[in-house]
Amino acid sequence: MAMRRMPVLFCFSFFILVLLTGCKGQQTVSVFRPERLFSINYGSFEDEINLFSLGGVGEINTQLVMREGLFYLTNGEAQKVMQLNSYGDLLAFYYNPDTNAPPAFEIAQEEAGTVATQWALRYPFSRPGKTAVDSRKYLYVVDNVPPERQERDSVNRLLLSQVVLRFSTDGTFLDYIGQQGPGDIPFPFIKDIYVTANNELVVVCQANAGMLVYWYAPDGFLLYRIPINNADLPNSPEKISDHEVYRNLEKIVPNFSQKLLYLNINYYSNSVDEVSKVQFGTDYRQTLIYTFDIESREYTRPLTIPPFEQTLSGNNRAGTYLLPYDLLGLTSSGWFYFILADETGYMLQMVHSGDQRLIKRRLAVNTQELWYYSFFLSPDGIISALLAGEKSADVVWWRLDTLISG
Repeated sequence: MAMRRMPVLFCFSFFILVLLTGCKGQQTVSVFRPERLFSINYGSFEDEINLFSLGGVGEINTQLVMREGLFYLTNGEAQKVMQLNSYGDLLAFYYNPDTNAPPAFEIAQEEAGTVATQWALRYPFSRPGKTAVDSRKYLYVVDNVPPERQERDSVNRLLLSQVVLRFSTDGTFLDYIGQQGPGDIPFPFIKDIYVTANNELVVVCQANAGMLVYWYAPDGFLLYRIPINNADLPNSPEKISDHEVYRNLEKIVPNFSQKLLYLNINYYSNSVDEVSKVQFGTDYRQTLIYTFDIESREYTRPLTIPPFEQTLSGNNRAGTYLLPYDLLGLTSSGWFYFILADETGYMLQMVHSGDQRLIKRRLAVNTQELWYYSFFLSPDGIISALLAGEKSADVVWWRLDTLISG
């Protein structure tokens, strides 16, 4: 999940959180508590992260990814990537030598002429961000190219400024992936990257007309380029309002083993005063997950995602209100994970793409002490998170894989 600074945490959801204070939900949901694994201090050393601008303005570019018990922490503010085990021990360190001092273990190894279990790689990162790791332990990192290498797509009015860096299992820099493959022109803004069970890279880009999806073979060469235009998004198969309905494409995730894309679309309609007939806003109506077959270029019948229901009382706002969940991701076994911030932490809703089984849990997090966070869903269904407080950041996980496996 994209990272957030708490003052703008889920902007829409956070506004609703304030609105809902003192209100009651419609049902009691079991609380699922996290397991704290380790903490990371703030600072400039190799085993610390730079989040010094938490009180400032702008996006924090730090992300956590977990693969088979190993954690990859991309700290864009410090231009580095850290690989750690579940005890918080630093195993590998990718860093820009212009903004980071050599790690102590690298200096010790050079002086002694020995090879240890830790290793470091120097790379001139600019602004590393989105990260993915495949089954080969290849590391993929989104980064900006220097201004002189940026290009402009005048037809689609897009700035082409990002590439996907690719590092091998032993940390060797292999190449960078551009639109057509290794070494090609940069992408427009990259919204998400994924890797499939076949070690295929999927890059989702934001465009003015919608989103662009690039699907690559394990060697990095382009297999498919799929434009998803907002104007061509499917309508809801059922009538959801008497007024005009709007579609908003929130997220695209790929299937792990088939050439399928899943489109998370929210539907809204105009709010109209029935007496004066004056429009005064928009109301959320529905969330659908459409499956898009890449080869046939066709949509299948959608999966309906139940909304979050909140009952309000007092302050002239009595009634039941519907809110959309944010799609966190998809597991290899076909479970969609949806998340929403509320007054006591995060509501989690899990919906199976096949038989539509539904599980709800509340993730216990003290949001009052949380300054920043980054969530990640692993293919096997584990949610990991970097939870940053005032003095340090905790890495935790929720072992939900045991829940869905049953």
